[in-house]
Amino acid sequence: MTRAIVFGGSGFIGSYVADQLSQRGYDVVVADIRETPYPNADQTFVRCDIMEPDAVNDVIAGAEFVFNFAGLADLDESIHEPRLTMQLNVLGNVHLLEAVRTHGVRRFVYASSAYAFSPKGSFYGISKLTSEKLVEEYAERFGLPYTIIRYGSVYGERADHHNGMYRLLRQAIENGEIRLRDPARRCGSTFMPPMRPSCRSM
Repeated sequence: MTRAIVFGGSGFIGSYVADQLSQRGYDVVVADIRETPYPNADQTFVRCDIMEPDAVNDVIAGAEFVFNFAGLADLDESIHEPRLTMQLNVLGNVHLLEAVRTHGVRRFVYASSAYAFSPKGSFYGISKLTSEKLVEEYAERFGLPYTIIRYGSVYGERADHHNGMYRLLRQAIENGEIRLRDPARRCGSTFMPPMRPSCRSM
């Protein structure tokens, strides 16, 4: 059975991807620092911190596909935590890339963001764009097959208070109105119109 590792598989988007992979017959390993709140009998959970390269290397050994949904995903938090944002989103991604290269993984899938090219992305957007460039450079230098998916505003049943759409919808339900942080610019840090994810591969 083909093994797929989903780093950040306990989170919002990662957990959905892990479930879809299981439904399609993959041997799925969810690798995260916290146990998944969406247990699936067809999946294996491994506690793993992307900041620990040896642990990352051990988890990836034997995998054919590796997905990276791990790191800091809250735009507002990243504004106040630039160093942590770069450590988790950039250096953490490098740890995965190194292990993927070492073990000859068939494909690396990186979850990026529409904020990568947005002037309102702050440190979060910078970290995502930097990681995209790193993935592309690994592909150029080492022949790493990859897919980068640049998500826009996402929402769903598993979203929590870190998700901008979740906050807006909850506000509307509880207060009967939506208050934008910057009403003159509807693409401010609190709100971006829903958009389809863009994707590119090599």
